[in-house]
Amino acid sequence: MQLKPRIKHISLAFRGEGWEDAYIDLRALRVEDLLAQDETQNGSEQLRALFRKLFMGGKALNLDNQLEDLSADDIDQLDVEDLTAISKALTAPADPNA
Repeated sequence: MQLKPRIKHISLAFRGEGWEDAYIDLRALRVEDLLAQDETQNGSEQLRALFRKLFMGGKALNLDNQLEDLSADDIDQLDVEDLTAISKALTAPADPNA
């Protein structure tokens, strides 16, 4: 049997005003995901590759300040602060009340 994966719904509100309804959904991190990381990549490249692999969906603001669907390719546009915040949220314990 395969278990249904847990999905982490991560708010992008940390990006500031207008981002309150933006989010990224990532499949919860498994040990296998960490073991499969490419050691030749730097930390940011590893996180981007991991987030693309775990990507399930999301919404973000476009240049016209309109919410638009995210794609896995959009992950390459995330800055270092985004990668850090999303990484922390991805590895945080699940909230039983969420």
